[in-house]
Amino acid sequence: MECTSISTSASTIRSLHDSFVDQNVSTSSLPSSPRSNTSALPSPPDSPSLDSVSSFPSVSSSFFFSSSGASPPSQQSDHGRDSTQGLIIPSLTLPDPLRYPTPYGQTLGDIRIITLGTKGVGKSFLTKLLLEDNEDVVDEGIWEDGEYGKVMRASTDWLDRRDAHGLEKFEPARNVEIHELPGYEYTDNVRFRTFCDGSTSLDIFTKELIMHVKSMVQTPFCAVSNILDPSCDPSTISTNLVASAYTPLYTALVLLLSSSEFVPSYSAFYLIRFPDSSIERKLIKELSSYIPIIVLPHVDHDDDISPSISSFRPPSPITLRQGLFRSPATLLTLRNEAADRFFRWREVSYLSDGIRAQRQRQASTRSDAWKDKDWEASLSYDVARRLRDLERRSETHASGLDQNSEPKLPCFGVVGFDPLHFTSLFMFSISILGPLQRRTRRSIQGFFSSMINWNVCVALVGGFCIGLGIGILLR
Repeated sequence: MECTSISTSASTIRSLHDSFVDQNVSTSSLPSSPRSNTSALPSPPDSPSLDSVSSFPSVSSSFFFSSSGASPPSQQSDHGRDSTQGLIIPSLTLPDPLRYPTPYGQTLGDIRIITLGTKGVGKSFLTKLLLEDNEDVVDEGIWEDGEYGKVMRASTDWLDRRDAHGLEKFEPARNVEIHELPGYEYTDNVRFRTFCDGSTSLDIFTKELIMHVKSMVQTPFCAVSNILDPSCDPSTISTNLVASAYTPLYTALVLLLSSSEFVPSYSAFYLIRFPDSSIERKLIKELSSYIPIIVLPHVDHDDDISPSISSFRPPSPITLRQGLFRSPATLLTLRNEAADRFFRWREVSYLSDGIRAQRQRQASTRSDAWKDKDWEASLSYDVARRLRDLERRSETHASGLDQNSEPKLPCFGVVGFDPLHFTSLFMFSISILGPLQRRTRRSIQGFFSSMINWNVCVALVGGFCIGLGIGILLR
């Protein structure tokens, strides 16, 4: 009896121990949760029973994993490992912070500049100097291909936009445009050809360059002219409207002299000036009536081009940048000059197209602002030149069409005209009798007058000889 009870108690204890170990193994094989991690934390000192209970499963579980290396892994452990390996921690990359616009940049408006000069004179460097390290520029932009040359569109302010989902986003305003035209070769020997009408013709490349610049400037001219009323004279209201901050007109043309070059120093960049070329003088003469021209470096004591260029004459590119971005008065002056040139072009167009005659406007209705314009005296010259250019273009176009068409018939090839007709021949003979009579009379009169003059000369010479002979004899 006692042996049986002892064996029974021993087997019972062994079975209880095995079941306890299996329970701990199954518990440790499951993935741990945040709550199970908290149970493994050390217990307070006043609860020793918790320490003994919590330490026992850890020992048994470690013993189990160390002794079961050859056993195949369970399905639950594989699933837990796969879920752990597929976990991706997201990372957010924030964009660069946008530059905050300055008060000058927010109220600057639109600026459109054209840079022109010879090859290698520093047009790109001038653009870089105007935009880089400029506190008012929040986005410099990139070079883009334009219709003639390349364009860089910078921004001094941001535009608040919303996309299709209603999310707010900021876009650059692109309110500063710098058009860099292709450089021309420096030459001081510009060929001229004089025609019978007194007009001059430039070199082919110079003419094309002037034509491209005029086309660029006249494009916004036409857009503004289509909006304004044709009967509207230039007044203070119309000038302020055209010279507003967001006018589409070009602000200025910066002409870099071919004889100037940038010289760096420790504090700034200066310009050394040499004698000008005749091609640049011709560019100033032809383009100054369309757009304000800023010459870099400033030309002093030059009576030929000083009246034609803009009143804003900066001595260096740094001064040019300060005047464009930090001087509202200077920028307003340039815009007023551009508006004045627009109204001049508009009046010349009306006169050349015959629109002014249709309006039948009397001189008494002219406004005071119109009477004060100093370019009114040269309107006739501009109109004549515009009409001459239009006639040449029409003749060129007509000659191009005539090459593909049949040759014209001579004047006597008209139907109904016979040069050998007796009546026509008789009338033609009678019509030339009058000119023939006048021609004969003039010939006879000329002959007698020459004879009279000859007789007088003979008489004078004869008298001189007779007097000389008498004097010799008396002596």
